[in-house]
Amino acid sequence: MSQTTFSGRYGIGRNERNQLGSTSWSPSGVLFRSNDSQHVPLKKGNTLSSKKGNLPSAHKTKMKKRKPTYATYFHKVFKIRMRYYYRLSLLLSILLSILIALPYGGNIFMLPVKIMILWASFCLLKIARDATIRVSLSGASSEFQHIVSCLFSTHFLIVYGCYAVATGSIFLIIYNQSSAYLNYSISSPTKTVKPFLNDSFMFFWYFSMFVSSFYSSQFIIFEKNMLPFKIGVYRCDPTDYLKNIKWSSLLKEATAIAGCIAIFAAPVYFWFRRLIFNVFFSGLVYGTNLNSQIPAIRFSIIYYLWLCILSFAIVFTYELLNRIYNAYAMVGCLIVKKPISSYGDNQFDVLTTGIADYEYPLVRLTAYQELVYRSVCTNISERRCLYEDSQWLLVLNEAAKLIRSNSRVIKMDILPKKASVKSKIPENNSAPNDDTPNIFGRSGQINIDTGNDLDKANLRSRRSMFSTNINSPEDLFLKHDSSHKPVIPKKKQSLVSVVVKKCEAYIFSLVRKFGKQLKEYILNQRKKSVFLQKVDRFIIKDKIILGSYRKEADRRIPDKIIVGNAIIVISEMLLHAKSEDKKNRVESTLTEVLTILTSIYKSTSLFLDHPPVTPKSINEKEHNSIKEINDLAISYFFKIVVFYNSSLNDLILGPDTFKLAKWCTDMALEEQKSRGFSEI
Repeated sequence: MSQTTFSGRYGIGRNERNQLGSTSWSPSGVLFRSNDSQHVPLKKGNTLSSKKGNLPSAHKTKMKKRKPTYATYFHKVFKIRMRYYYRLSLLLSILLSILIALPYGGNIFMLPVKIMILWASFCLLKIARDATIRVSLSGASSEFQHIVSCLFSTHFLIVYGCYAVATGSIFLIIYNQSSAYLNYSISSPTKTVKPFLNDSFMFFWYFSMFVSSFYSSQFIIFEKNMLPFKIGVYRCDPTDYLKNIKWSSLLKEATAIAGCIAIFAAPVYFWFRRLIFNVFFSGLVYGTNLNSQIPAIRFSIIYYLWLCILSFAIVFTYELLNRIYNAYAMVGCLIVKKPISSYGDNQFDVLTTGIADYEYPLVRLTAYQELVYRSVCTNISERRCLYEDSQWLLVLNEAAKLIRSNSRVIKMDILPKKASVKSKIPENNSAPNDDTPNIFGRSGQINIDTGNDLDKANLRSRRSMFSTNINSPEDLFLKHDSSHKPVIPKKKQSLVSVVVKKCEAYIFSLVRKFGKQLKEYILNQRKKSVFLQKVDRFIIKDKIILGSYRKEADRRIPDKIIVGNAIIVISEMLLHAKSEDKKNRVESTLTEVLTILTSIYKSTSLFLDHPPVTPKSINEKEHNSIKEINDLAISYFFKIVVFYNSSLNDLILGPDTFKLAKWCTDMALEEQKSRGFSEI
């Protein structure tokens, strides 16, 4: 599992707590919505309508008195944090306006106007990020399907529109300060012939469209609109994030994108030059009474190289702005040193509205980050609200629903090669560190150092403590029930989204049929052609069309971060409950937590042992979403079983949970014996 830590830094935001204000604030804009209605829990008997006139007066009074939700506080905090983006983007607009003015030495009095135009363009890019932000992985099962779904989505249209306006603004500034070389027309040698459209002018604006199109496409395809959160990280200091930017990597990425633009821009222009002239410039030709014939090629190599350098500067600025946005969008659940829900009248009620908020994925993820913070922090008062009344049961039920639904999706359509699922149980091949709790050393103690990160919880990797044991019982789990189909809760969808999904499903079915026919044809002809053998290797074996192991893993558990955080919350709360839960509300759910961890571990093990798509390399098999969740689940299961070993005999466990717990106990005994011999 990739190493993650519980961050505890509190970098920016001294004004966040002071500017949070009263609880009656409501956001003017809507961020990160998946539907058109705002997620606000109604009191019993209330109804919500899209028109204010449809609400009875009594209901209007109730809506005015409604308490703010977790999304309310989050949106206000997010708005405060984004002020730093506006400030840094203003600084970048000043630098870029000076940079693009150097070749021509434009009018100094126009510099403020250029700065404001560039700054407005960068603010427009921030709006595009807000509208297309993602925290979940792609749902495509192959690279080809992923590309098609990205390019035919509303997110691409939004991103392309904003980047086209921003890039066009930069080119407009350059055009206004340029020489007569970029005039839109060229006078003819005789007065009887109308002036022609300047080919340099046409290529100049075509290049602007190509830069925005290419950058928008790679931005969506490579999922740069997805925030790179990590499991267990509840706070990310933006100052440290920006300081740790690898400028060499940023320069390489900008150079690669600008290089691709330089390679493909000219050939595409030559191939589709007449189409570009007729579609994009025919209105200008007829409006200014120019010659309708396509002009001759006029631009030079030096002019083309100058445009390529300009594209590099633009791409580098865009990449830097994206990293600045990520830095302040991923700050986390803490405002200085206090969680977001602490500003509400009832912390737990505000927090529960966040973990159940399915309309705002970023709000929901932040709420789970706060649960992680409360479950692992050293301050007991942060967990006190979870021990009161039935509040822990509400959190556990929400986490159980999330984990079990993902468990069903993970093992969906997976048919084991044998009749029974012979899930391989990990084996301990090396002695653990002294800090690791074992069945003798920690089972009777009250205080346990659980740590603030996943390093201690994942000391035993799948190759050591959790590696496959050839001597372990092969019948650990029951037979796989292939007839069981997961029940996924349905969400209300608009008519447009339903039509779009049906069209996408139809296109993907055609793509699959085409892929199968192409595979059959290549397999029949591969012996006759060396070229077709190369195509077979790159298309069939690499699964570009038919499927990808990594994409298949991501598709089955798209909310990897939320699922991982849910596992951490229910596990860490149990580890702390033995000394903190005086009313035994959390400790009484030990059986339920072990059953939940068993279900997710069993499902992920089934996928790893019987993958629907063969992995191309060991690296792909060892580094994917399902492998990460698998290691996390078995790590915490082992830790809980060892810690509560004295109480296991009094529990009624299911067959799978009992066998897995027995294996953990046996491994702890062997571990203790090996440590005893080593000490002797």
